[in-house]
Order: sequence, then C-alpha cells, then structure tokens
Amino acid sequence: MKKVIRLSDEILVNSYCFELMDSRTYMLREGTKALVIDPCEDEQLIEDLQGVSRITVILTHEHYDHISGVNFLKEKFDCCIYAGSICAKRAESSRDNLSDRFAFLFLTDREKYHYVRSNLKLPFSCRVDESFCGSMNLMWQKHQLELYEVGGHSPGSIFILLDNKVLFAGDNLLENGKQLQGTDSDRTTYEKDVKKILDAWDLKLWVLPGHGEAKRLGDFNRNI
Repeated sequence: MKKVIRLSDEILVNSYCFELMDSRTYMLREGTKALVIDPCEDEQLIEDLQGVSRITVILTHEHYDHISGVNFLKEKFDCCIYAGSICAKRAESSRDNLSDRFAFLFLTDREKYHYVRSNLKLPFSCRVDESFCGSMNLMWQKHQLELYEVGGHSPGSIFILLDNKVLFAGDNLLENGKQLQGTDSDRTTYEKDVKKILDAWDLKLWVLPGHGEAKRLGDFNRNI
C-alpha cells in the first residue's frame, strides 16, 4: 500500500507499508536520484524507482522488518546503504537483526505464520556500505540530512533529520508517543537520552515513524 505525503512545497514523501507489521518504508525522488528509508520488498516501490540512477538508502535500525528490502534493492539498482556503526554490525547477524525468530512473532496468527515460513527468505542478513559513529551529515540533492545514533528501541537505532523539518524516527517514536518495546530495547537509554533529544526539538517538526502515520512532534509528545 502506497501513500503520498506532502510535507511542504519542497518535500514530497512516498510511504510504503510492509503490511505484516505495518512497518513503513519512505522514499523521496528528485529526477534520477532517490532517497529510501528502511526498504521493504515492495513492487510499487520498485515501479516508482524506475529510471533512477542512484539510490541513497538509510536504515533507522537493524530489525528485519526495517531492512528486509536492502538486498532486493541492491539486486536491481545502484545503491549506497548508510547506517549507524552498531546497526551496520548487527544487520549482518540474523540473531541481532531478529530475522532468525521473525516467524515466531506470528504464532498466534496461523495464516501469517505460514505465509512468513513459505514466502520470506529467512534467516536474513545484509551489509551496510557506509557507517558512522555518533553523528553524520549528508547532502542529498539540495537537502541536508543529519544522522544521530541514539539507541533506545534497539542498540543500533538512529534519528534522521531532514532539513530541520522532518524526522525519520524509526521505532523510537510511535503513535502513542512512546518507543516500540522489543527484546533488545533499552528503556534506560530511552528515558535518559532519547526523550531528552526529542524534548529539545521544535514541536512543529514532522515525524515519520517506523509504524503508523506522519504527525507533528507536538502531537506525539502529548502522549509521552
């Protein structure tokens, strides 16, 4: 399922849904260049990327439902994959990226469980081309990207800030204003560091979360 999100006159984002878990992939395209956040295997995404000569891919964290399309994209396009240093290491391990136990998330839903077992190539791993420690600045087309390792939801989680207007938050900020809790989440880091970063940013900042719909930061913060 695809949605088009117009955040300003200059920023138009396509959203694609990995429907097993409502995980979101985001794509911006300008001419023959594209920026993809957390790729999943999506035929509509592939169709929308036709004619692109170079894709910049950034991973918000290492969990399978947010990296499952990396190898799929690499097979079809010229891509450069960026991630934080912790995410880069953990994406190569099926244990750390949780793909080795992904099917068991659906044990109570027999139809989804059998779909996962029959159709997904698990366990999964992928390689990151460029990683960073702490923070990193990137220019994509005329847009400024600021990347920050923050932890919280997972050891390798990062925030991606676009033009000081849009935050790709991964699973550190969801519709209920909180992080998505997981087996490798660090609640202490979230309370001590992640929330401190969020509290410092403009409440008018657009947030595109790893699951759910885009909202202003202030709308998320009401629930924290």
